[in-house]
Amino acid sequence: MIHEVERKSSELINIIKNGIISIDVVYRHGPSLYFYSKTINRRRQTPKIEKFLKDEYNIELLYATLVSWDMNSRGAKMKDFSDFKSNIQSNIDTFISLEKKSKNILTTDLKDIQELLTSLYNGLSLMVTNQRLVSNSKLLHFLFPDLLMPMDGKNTLLFCYGNTSESIHKYLDILGMSFDIARKEIDWTTIVVNDDKLWNRSIPKVIDNAILLYNE
Repeated sequence: MIHEVERKSSELINIIKNGIISIDVVYRHGPSLYFYSKTINRRRQTPKIEKFLKDEYNIELLYATLVSWDMNSRGAKMKDFSDFKSNIQSNIDTFISLEKKSKNILTTDLKDIQELLTSLYNGLSLMVTNQRLVSNSKLLHFLFPDLLMPMDGKNTLLFCYGNTSESIHKYLDILGMSFDIARKEIDWTTIVVNDDKLWNRSIPKVIDNAILLYNE
C-alpha cells in the first residue's frame, strides 16, 4: 500500500482546499497545456470511446499530447505512430467495456473496474521500453479524464512510495487514493474549471496537480 496513505491524503486535501489555484502560476503552460486542453475538449465532445478512437486525428492528438508530457524525452521513447495507433485500437473492446461500467470518479466504484483496468494496463504497450505505468496512466486519463488520474515517476511514485518502480498494484493503489480523496468534503464545483488556459480541468487532474504542488 501507499506509504503513510492517510497522512499523504490529508496533505493533498489541504492543498486542494487552500492552494490548488496556484498550479496555474507555478506549473508550465506552452505545448503541454495546449495539447492537453485540445485532447480533453475533443474527448468530451466525442463521448463514445469507440467513435473517438476510430478517428485518426484523435489518435494523433493523444500521441502529440504524450510527447508534450515528456513521454519521448529524458530517456523515455515512444513507439512509432503506426505501432502506437495499432496498440490502442487493438484494445477498443476493453475501452468500450470500461466506458459501460463507469462514469466519473464520484459515482464509480473502483472495485467494479479493477479487472478492466488491469487488462488495459497489461494490454497497452506504448513505449519502446517495457515501462507502462506512466505512459498508460496518462493515456487512460486523456481517454477518461473525469475518472482516472495521470501519474509519473518523479512526482506521483516518489510521493506515494519513495521510489519510481512500477507495477499494476501501485497503479491501482494510487487510483484508490484518488477515489478516496474525491469523496472527501471538498467543494469540487469551485475548484474544477472549464477553461483551456487552466490546469484544473477535472477532479482526477486536480488531485494530480496537488501532488505536483506538494513537490514544488
